Amino acid sequence: MSVVYDDFNILNPKLENGTVIEASAGTGKTYSVASIVTRAIAMNENIRIGNVLVTTFTRNAAAELRDRIRRRIASTEAQLREGVALVGDQLAASLLGQDQHERAARLARALREFDTATIATIHAVCARILTTAGLPSAGGTGAVDIRDVIEEVVNDAVIWEANNKYVYDSSRLSAVVEARLASPLSVLGYQTFEKQKKEIVALSVETQSEIDHLIDVIESCVGRVRERMLNQPTFDDMLRRAAEVVADKNQVALVSALRQKFLLAVIDEAQDTDKLQWSIFQNIFPENSKNMLLAVGDPKQAIYRFRGADVDAYLSVRQDDKLLTLRENWRSDEDLITALNHLFDGWNFGSGIDYIPVKARTGAPKCSIVGSKPLTIVSLGAVTNKTRIVRPTALRVREILENIQITSHGKSRTVKPGDICVLVTSRNTGASIESALREMGVSAVSSGTENVMQ
Repeated sequence: MSVVYDDFNILNPKLENGTVIEASAGTGKTYSVASIVTRAIAMNENIRIGNVLVTTFTRNAAAELRDRIRRRIASTEAQLREGVALVGDQLAASLLGQDQHERAARLARALREFDTATIATIHAVCARILTTAGLPSAGGTGAVDIRDVIEEVVNDAVIWEANNKYVYDSSRLSAVVEARLASPLSVLGYQTFEKQKKEIVALSVETQSEIDHLIDVIESCVGRVRERMLNQPTFDDMLRRAAEVVADKNQVALVSALRQKFLLAVIDEAQDTDKLQWSIFQNIFPENSKNMLLAVGDPKQAIYRFRGADVDAYLSVRQDDKLLTLRENWRSDEDLITALNHLFDGWNFGSGIDYIPVKARTGAPKCSIVGSKPLTIVSLGAVTNKTRIVRPTALRVREILENIQITSHGKSRTVKPGDICVLVTSRNTGASIESALREMGVSAVSSGTENVMQ
């Protein structure tokens, strides 16, 4: 059964606590977040920029959001002050009228007070919660530092257990302890070990009693690592401690203060928010809250599984009667969008994750390339060896360079190597394609083909 979405419209946003806005790539997600914040401040005397909380996953994304929100407020304030909206700026046009000067004044105040806005990574938000609670919050300990502590604790445990005739491989045990620390809500058990067999194959556990003992050893190591990191919490520690604080019945005053401060919150890239992170927001913004928690994301783009993100957690908090979507693509040509809609028509990317057709922006070119269809699929048949895609890919790149032109504003030019991006599934494949292109005399540079954590 497909999920039904209403279109998001900044002129009549239909927002309420718990609303989720799902937006495919290029449909103006960041622009919409900035517009939501701007409209809320302009329309409501009680919401100041210091009452706004916007979180995302990286510092670069947070910096971009901060800049885009500030520029959106400044642009709207200037238009309201002058009494004329720019062509195409529907938000500013909708705010003109009898109350425009009061709205402009609220936005001008927001610009003066912009440093009080909390537009940051979720870890920075957790640090603020811990600081308010009087707990250590100087987080950000690197992976190398925490691994040194894990190694020391595990080595001590391995030596101790050897005296009790339990022989464990320290590197394997360290891997499981590190995974456990990164997933505070996980529950260790037989199924957990089944999924991580490659990590514990050398730990020699066979009987239920041996498994139970190993779980005790792992949990003991986890506890000792947390004790050692008490005054220098890692990012994972900060998330766990912040979740514990806002769930603590003895911290009613703290939670109340957070609710009084943050009247509007937006979770950016919500599809990569895990259960622990959701628990933080849900305790601050319960379902019956008068405050507003909004989530913006695209479950098709969930990418942080390697960091413990769980798209199922996102789907579990998404309510079907509070779903909106952005349908207008602001990046791509009309013919390409038509082709992609046709290709993905009826697809879903998991239970409840449907492909939502989008449309090209008004005035988008039909097609900016000459000499090829906007979307071409090259079938190689059954590929049992990844190296089989290397030469066809390189040949396709050379064909594009030789035969295709790009048109823009009535002018045409040939395609340059720097116009082309080749996405690969492994760094080895990327390196092989780079080598094949160089052999054909095509300039090529690998970027991002190393380990994703590096």
